[in-house]
Amino acid sequence: MVQWVWSDDLGIPVRCIDEVTLWGRTTLEVIDGDGTVHHLSSNRTRSLDDVKLTDKSLQQNAAIMKLADHLARPDTLTAHLSPTLLSLPHQISHVERALSSDTTRLLIADEVGLGKTISAALILKELLNRDRIQRILILSPAGLVAQWILELRTHVGIEATPLFTGLSPTPNVGRIWSDHDIVITTHDAARPLQKRKGWSSTRIAEYNGARYEGIISAPWDVVIIDEAHRMPGATPGVARHALASALAGSAPHLLLLTGTPHQGKADQFHRLIEFLDPDAFPNAEAVTRSQVERHLLRVDKKQAVDIDGRALFVERSTHLHVIPEEDRRGNELTLESEMRDYIRLGYAKDRENRRGGHGFLMALFGRLVGSSTAALISALQRRKVSLLGLDEQGATNEQEEDNAEEEKFGFESPEVMPDEINRLDSLIKLGHSVISEGPDTKANTLIGLMRNLERLEKNPDVKILIFTEFTATQSMIGKWLARHNISFATLNGSMGIGQRLESLREFKGDSRVLISTEAGGEGLNLQFCHIVINYDLPWNPMRIEQRIGRVHRIGQESPVTAYNMVLGGSTEARVMEVIEQKLEQIFSQLGVDKLSDVLDSSEVETDIDRLYRAAFEGDNDSAVIQAQELFDELLEKATIARSETIIEPTAYNLELIRERLSVPVSQWAIMIDENSKGDIRHPSIISALMAIRQVAVGEPIPIIQLSDFQELDGWWTLWRIGVITADGEVSNTIMMPLFIEQGGSSFTTAGMSIWNSLLIKEPRHTSSIHLDATTLSELQAKAEQSGASIHSSLWTQTEVEVQSELSRLERANSAQAAAISRLGLAEVRQFRMAKLDERTNEQRIRIESKLPKGSRLEPLQIIRITGGGMN
Repeated sequence: MVQWVWSDDLGIPVRCIDEVTLWGRTTLEVIDGDGTVHHLSSNRTRSLDDVKLTDKSLQQNAAIMKLADHLARPDTLTAHLSPTLLSLPHQISHVERALSSDTTRLLIADEVGLGKTISAALILKELLNRDRIQRILILSPAGLVAQWILELRTHVGIEATPLFTGLSPTPNVGRIWSDHDIVITTHDAARPLQKRKGWSSTRIAEYNGARYEGIISAPWDVVIIDEAHRMPGATPGVARHALASALAGSAPHLLLLTGTPHQGKADQFHRLIEFLDPDAFPNAEAVTRSQVERHLLRVDKKQAVDIDGRALFVERSTHLHVIPEEDRRGNELTLESEMRDYIRLGYAKDRENRRGGHGFLMALFGRLVGSSTAALISALQRRKVSLLGLDEQGATNEQEEDNAEEEKFGFESPEVMPDEINRLDSLIKLGHSVISEGPDTKANTLIGLMRNLERLEKNPDVKILIFTEFTATQSMIGKWLARHNISFATLNGSMGIGQRLESLREFKGDSRVLISTEAGGEGLNLQFCHIVINYDLPWNPMRIEQRIGRVHRIGQESPVTAYNMVLGGSTEARVMEVIEQKLEQIFSQLGVDKLSDVLDSSEVETDIDRLYRAAFEGDNDSAVIQAQELFDELLEKATIARSETIIEPTAYNLELIRERLSVPVSQWAIMIDENSKGDIRHPSIISALMAIRQVAVGEPIPIIQLSDFQELDGWWTLWRIGVITADGEVSNTIMMPLFIEQGGSSFTTAGMSIWNSLLIKEPRHTSSIHLDATTLSELQAKAEQSGASIHSSLWTQTEVEVQSELSRLERANSAQAAAISRLGLAEVRQFRMAKLDERTNEQRIRIESKLPKGSRLEPLQIIRITGGGMN
């Protein structure tokens, strides 16, 4: 009989085919169950009789086979199988939807805080796992690049290379965009330049060649644009729109991510959705609900649940915190009164000359009055410098990213009055007199509010997120907190990525407070904090909602509370109070998603600006009445629009997704190796899956007894049925458990029941026998008979899949060729077309190599099961 031995190095039985002894050392030439030849030292082998198969090892083998069978099935999703990630039902639904089409071109418009980045990462991973993509480009706001890199690496094991992001130096030579398969860059890193101060046309051409032309000529399989609502621009000709349009047209797969799809701005929404399918959306009139549904994935907070159907979001409340007029110092009120007069004159000038830009400037000063004296002085000084012709500051990329910062609009406007510079000097002097007496009353009130929150929370170290519109106010708050020994970190749009990450680490660590501007706070995930203080208020309430959304996110365990600070005694405070009441009414009746739809509209923003303008111009009662009427009208329109909107939440089947997610993959991994902690990517799990082999003649076969099957007497077998493809690989495998009675009858149902039982209860291992050739041949004959229909289905399935992939390839190739033909640069068109043909031919050969050419039936496990009578 052929000698079988146990290899301690391989951890499996092997068949010895030769033995050589030289210089006192014996080497065995052996073959494992898969036919692979190994050369082993004889002192690292043992007789099979010396190897005791444990009950636990039998259970581990059963778990290994279960895991292998699950992962091999074509409908299995694997991207979410990570110990660092708890995938949510709506995210799994998004992945399934993305895989259902030849090309994935979707707008993921989930509400803020619902994990759009994770959804996109899961889609990428599944497409990679299925070999449908290779080259990935991600466009992100600068402040979110590091977060993208971290989440891709941590949750799905994808390493993205940052180019032109400031995280690492990027060479401006060669085809850098083609040198890396997975790239992340910023919205503005590669947008085409028309002009730049001090640059010659030659230098601009060189810059565009390395950036814009380089990125669009690189062959991307999938493009992801985060915060995609920034890309359409005011007109199709703007730089960001040009970049997004070129990339969208040249990649077969496109994912647009935005929490604010701008339903209220028809033209802008059309330019956004047009990226996905220009033919389906030739104009704004073509943007209908039925058309949009084909490309839209949207879940709102009310709809979002966990695997058990529980709501994902905790309760939230908003409070208006008014600083009483009588608590404020006299010179503060004087400065405010003087500023109102100045603003009133500015608005009057704006009515005279609509092209003067005074309206923007006065709206800015109006918000500054409610922020801080420090920020007001800074803006007044900048206005003065501009009027004197000394302001040469140009907008930087960071400023372009940060439309929530203060130094943007109207400083260069013509004079409001003949003696405006003298008026500015007077206001600046008055502002300094206020500061000379100490911090603003509002700053003192902030400290009082924070101390009160410490008592309410019964926690002197409670984390607080403070928002302001203005960097000067941010600086002032920081100094005031420091004087009170309150630790803090800061975030704003001018900070580099490294600085932002360090600030977030500080806040998550020892710092009690984070002071952030809008741009600094964009994309933040701050679930460890549940209190927001809006030190000053943007006039558009939608931005207040977005601020609160930084902490009101998935994973937040405490009720979220927001405090909106306003100066009492002002008409603005009365207007804000009305707005707050009305927003709460809309929120309670229609939900936060409809609240977003109501507020996210250029018309509404203009109406709200008009309310505050009326307040500053002194029409107090009118402003309050207008505010009430406006929001009553908005509530009525939103209620009617509920049935007419083109952006509706996407339905998904929770039960089917629960069934998919309930597969105990992590439990199987833990049974295989407790140290894996349920991660199927753990080296020990990968090794176990790679070590699966077929049983061979001469191997020891365990004899066991199962408490749930005491009457059974026969063989439990597990077979892997597969198709051998043209490239020699085994494809479309499926495990078939089969119980074969001693009398010869076989049962697949009993086989599956025994398999499941092995996973639940450890069997009683009594002894072992060696598998002889006759027994294996008889068992295989039964398996071939029982598995005939399974094999036939697998063969047909393989043929259909290959033809489907070839058809998918041809459709994708045609779509890409059509998109490339629309590119403006002839050299880019030729280069991209040649690359497309080359890659298409390579993919066609690879796909055709998967045609079925042979069959495979492998015995992976054989166990002798006895009733109570066999020893």
